[in-house]
Amino acid sequence: MEVSYVVTDARTWSVALDWNATRFDAGYYRRLLDKAWSEVVFALDEARAGAPPGEP
Repeated sequence: MEVSYVVTDARTWSVALDWNATRFDAGYYRRLLDKAWSEVVFALDEARAGAPPGEP
């Protein structure tokens, strides 16, 4: 079973089922995107650091 939901207010842990959601907590999702992006950048930096000299 799978349940999909949208966080409508992270401070109060309020959620709505995804098909009933009329709003969302933009700040909450912005923080999730920032965290995900920082993990991607970290992985790319690590890969670049391990690359042979002369390669980007």
